[in-house]
Amino acid sequence: LLFCCIILTSGISSAQEVKIAFFQAQPHIVYESGSGKISGALYTFIEQYIAPQMGVKFIWGSTPTNVPRQLNLLENEKIDASAILILTKTREKKFCFTLKPFAQAKAVLGVLSDNKLTTINKIEDILHLKIGYATNNYLSPFMRDDRIKFEFVFTGEPNEHNLKKLKLGRIDAVYLPDKAGLLSEIRLLSMEKMVNIIELPDSPADLHVVFTKKNKKLAERYNNAYQKVDGDRLYQKLLSEYLDIKP
Repeated sequence: LLFCCIILTSGISSAQEVKIAFFQAQPHIVYESGSGKISGALYTFIEQYIAPQMGVKFIWGSTPTNVPRQLNLLENEKIDASAILILTKTREKKFCFTLKPFAQAKAVLGVLSDNKLTTINKIEDILHLKIGYATNNYLSPFMRDDRIKFEFVFTGEPNEHNLKKLKLGRIDAVYLPDKAGLLSEIRLLSMEKMVNIIELPDSPADLHVVFTKKNKKLAERYNNAYQKVDGDRLYQKLLSEYLDIKP
């Protein structure tokens, strides 16, 4: 019995460690600043289902980091993976994107409920707005017009920061490329009656777990694990526990 315990303990301790960065992205990643606890649909998916299948131990960052910082860490191989990145052609050349996205994101704006804006069909509909977003983060095609007035924040928790600025009237709208994220953040801050969400005329974007180029084999192991756990179905089930409205 003692021999078996030693073997089992040895197997656990020798699991390959994978350093992974993240940012606050409700409902996929939930970070509690007071306790440092991480939760959310993606965290559960990776920790409880993907990691055991891969035979690795994910070492999560101690705090959220913003996307520009994560891209720099990935390029310089200071970390092994990033929990959430949207696929772009530029990023695909630099990093190993997992084969299948764990979810799709629909780009939206959040405005105060007394705002007369209710639908967005053309760029002129939003040119009068000061829009909050995260510095150097992904912009959907519709939001790449140079005439748009952005006010950027540089933090690992940009959604909460911008919603508070919206509440104070310091900005007119909050942009997110992920409707599920904005819905969840609004609920977390008890702002459901204060904010209306308006979808943008963009196609959904794919959300991936991403590895560095040198960790191509880890990406392949993730792909195999994703297939074994039926990742598409499983992730939607986990997501539904955090969000009642389909993203």
